[in-house]
Amino acid sequence: MKTGNRTLSVNMRGKDVALLQENLKQLGFSFVDKEGFFGKSTKQAVLKFQKKQGLDMTGRVDERTATVIAEAAKAVKPGGGSQPPSQFIVKGQIRAS
Repeated sequence: MKTGNRTLSVNMRGKDVALLQENLKQLGFSFVDKEGFFGKSTKQAVLKFQKKQGLDMTGRVDERTATVIAEAAKAVKPGGGSQPPSQFIVKGQIRAS
C-alpha cells in the first residue's frame, strides 16, 4: 500500500485512505467512517492493528505501518498467501440414524 509520501492521520481524505480502509476490512477490522475519510474509528482500527503487530501505537499510517498493513492484507487475499480460511461454511443435511 502506497501512501503517496504522506502520513495518513485523522481528518485526511483520499484514495490512499480508501485503500487503507479496504485493507483494514480485509484484515477483520471495522469502522464507521465514510469511505476515503480517516476519522476516529479508522484511527481506532489502525491503533488496534499497530498493537497487534507490535508497531508504535501512533494511530497514524506512516510508510512502515502502510507496508505492514499491505503485506498482511496480501496474505489474506485469495492466492496471496498460504493462510487457511478463518471460517468454513458447511452445507448439507444431518440425518438421524
